[in-house]
Amino acid sequence: DFGGLAAPNGGSVTFDPVGATYEGTTATFTCGDDFFLDGESVSECDANGDWTNTPPVCKPGMLVKTVNFEFQF
Repeated sequence: DFGGLAAPNGGSVTFDPVGATYEGTTATFTCGDDFFLDGESVSECDANGDWTNTPPVCKPGMLVKTVNFEFQF
C-alpha cells in the first residue's frame, strides 16, 4: 500500500483502480472551478514504492491561454 496522496486544496484525487494504492495504480488530480492545476495531473505507483510525480497544487484563478489575432483593415 503506497498511500500518502491527498487531494489538493480546491481539488480532488481519484485512484484507478478505485480505492487502490499499490504498484500500477494511477492517481489523477483535478481542480475545482476558479482554480488551475500547477503540476502533473497524473502520478503512478512504481515498483520502488514511490509515486512517479510530486502531487500538484490547485491555485486560485483561471488558466489563461494566449491567442494571437490578426486584424486587417
